[in-house]
Amino acid sequence: MRGIQGRPVRVGFYGTGNIARNTHIPILSGMDEVDVVALRDVNE
Repeated sequence: MRGIQGRPVRVGFYGTGNIARNTHIPILSGMDEVDVVALRDVNE
């Protein structure tokens, strides 16, 4: 999974609850083809 011109896909999350913290973010941040660039949640 590569983005335009072979660059990594940039991903941001709105909502960093249990599923995002324990599943989605660790898996995606461990992939060379993905850059996790933003995280946001309604709770600090």
